[in-house]
Amino acid sequence: MEFVLIILIILHVLWITAIFNNLRLVFKLRRYKHHKIELDQIENRDKKIKHLVGITFYKEPLELLFDTLDSLATQSNAREKISVFAGMEAGTPNKEDIEKQLKAKYTSQFERFYITVHPKGLPGDIPGKCSNLNYAARMAVKYLKEDRAYNFKNVEVLVTTGDVDNIFGDRYFDALEEDYWKLTPDTTVMLKAVGQVPVKGLVIPNETIFNWILLGFLGLQYLWFFFVCLINKLAEPIFPKKIKDETGIIRKIFHFLMMWPTITAYCCVEVAAFLEVTIRGKSVCSHSASKKDGLVVKREGQSVHPTNDLKPDRFDV
Repeated sequence: MEFVLIILIILHVLWITAIFNNLRLVFKLRRYKHHKIELDQIENRDKKIKHLVGITFYKEPLELLFDTLDSLATQSNAREKISVFAGMEAGTPNKEDIEKQLKAKYTSQFERFYITVHPKGLPGDIPGKCSNLNYAARMAVKYLKEDRAYNFKNVEVLVTTGDVDNIFGDRYFDALEEDYWKLTPDTTVMLKAVGQVPVKGLVIPNETIFNWILLGFLGLQYLWFFFVCLINKLAEPIFPKKIKDETGIIRKIFHFLMMWPTITAYCCVEVAAFLEVTIRGKSVCSHSASKKDGLVVKREGQSVHPTNDLKPDRFDV
């Protein structure tokens, strides 16, 4: 029983840390919304910062990628300092048509725009996001180095990577530059060892007390879930395009109550998946679990945000 309690205490310490850091970040972002960024007063005249942004995709809806790239294209001075590379897999369906659409729409909106195709059969390489991103990033850097007009050696390139469903906030890269110039050249990290006395013996007299302690931890867990919901609400003022959460109160309560069962179910699925991969190998792996078709609603080829009056015909589960 003591071992179970130790594990629970560790997990709740992690939750406390996560909630504290997220609240701190949300309030910082809310204050930062009204912050005036003046790069011309802080940037180094001897060096110029440019950005290289990488997005990889496989079979995700193209509309989802459009939303991500549009959020990059609307950044300030995107045509002068933001280069983007989009990495596809060799097995991506209709990759030639996708490449034509992306180049036609976005080549003129960024300083450089590259499309890469991760080939099959590379030595020591298997298809996947990490290998795709690794290949695409190396190819993008190669292209930039070969591009004399880019002048790769005389600029500082900040590399940013994201998922196909990431939406970058307004002036995200200006804020990134401001933080970069304010960083000190040297950062000292100190690691301290903290001694812990191991728990010995039986400290819980009976099962009843143990059960009540577990119920207390469950209540504490739902307190962290409440803070998660609160953070989501507090973050609304900094959402791009002033998007609001229009979920009904009944559904929100249902979501709140189902948080613990859902996370528990996911943990069971992960354990089963780990055991299956351990026994059967990578032959059981697929991309079905990472499908993001339900994140967008398609209507006449356009990407729109989900609304109450328009829902997808089906969801892949």
